[in-house]
Amino acid sequence: MLNSKNQSRAITLKMSSPLTVSLGTSPWGKYEAPGVTAPFDTLDKVLPLLDEFYSRGHRHVDTARIYGYGTAEELLAAAEAKHPGLIVSTKIFPTRTTPLDPRYEPYNLNEHDLNLGLERSLAALKSEKVETYFLYDPDRNVPLEETLATLDKLYKEGRFTRWGLIRHPAWLVARIQELCSANGWVKPAVYQGIYNPFVRGVEAEVIPCIRHYGMSFEAAQPLGSGILGGRYRKGFPDSEHPKGGRFDPSHFIGLHLRHRYWHEPIFDALEMIEQAGAKHGLTARECAIRWAHFHSAIKPELGDRLILGAADAQQLAEVLDFVEAGPLPEDVVKAIDDSWQKAKIVN
Repeated sequence: MLNSKNQSRAITLKMSSPLTVSLGTSPWGKYEAPGVTAPFDTLDKVLPLLDEFYSRGHRHVDTARIYGYGTAEELLAAAEAKHPGLIVSTKIFPTRTTPLDPRYEPYNLNEHDLNLGLERSLAALKSEKVETYFLYDPDRNVPLEETLATLDKLYKEGRFTRWGLIRHPAWLVARIQELCSANGWVKPAVYQGIYNPFVRGVEAEVIPCIRHYGMSFEAAQPLGSGILGGRYRKGFPDSEHPKGGRFDPSHFIGLHLRHRYWHEPIFDALEMIEQAGAKHGLTARECAIRWAHFHSAIKPELGDRLILGAADAQQLAEVLDFVEAGPLPEDVVKAIDDSWQKAKIVN
């Protein structure tokens, strides 16, 4: 977190540069048990999102092998026939070390599984390479040197343009950078992390660390997986969540996101942003996106990106408009900073 008034002001007055946005695909594909339907499980459901995104000149798409048990990558490949030239990032999660669900393909970050996971991703995507290959989580059951040497080999084979890290603490980012430097291996170029008005932990150590090593940053969940979208309030009944919805408590993904966001301090913080924004005719959704672009630690001039998702094409168009809308009034920025004092109790 950036505590001092001077630090906050420095972020607020940062240079204005075009911000690259990526389309997130975490809700794409076939998920969960029979009777629970993901919102984007067929090509006809994902194409309107890509139509809007593509028509606005955007090309970057963020996916992962675990999204939809691999079917998100397949949908993206099918969609690319209509939208050629998409720039795709994907990820491998060490599901053997950090179990998620028995239906996920089992991987470690060893030489065999890194090769296998990337081969499966490229086959699903019908591509020979991806732009960015992310390690979704550390794997403490595999020697770090084996993981890094394998990534170097895959990079030299032309399987990806760059690689990056997710959910790695700052000390481990530094360790990885130093090992790569000492051994002549390709270094991680980007870090992806959850970052929004309610989750700002990366400001304390991760962002200073990656800046030291020249890495860019990609901000995921800028709307808090929808908690900043305007629908949810304190006391929102469980029965009103759509089956398979983001905060549906009846399935794995909903429970995972509720653990992060579904807390009274978060809803109190949300009310603070809504009240400040309402004075200027702004929704919390618009405040969150404009804060991320113009007032946060995101630096477009360093290659940082914002990963966006939406419930439908109309909402995506609205969010893309917010990216281009300009800085927020100072009192709204202050309200967002103040809201973090409540939200950080949880995150």
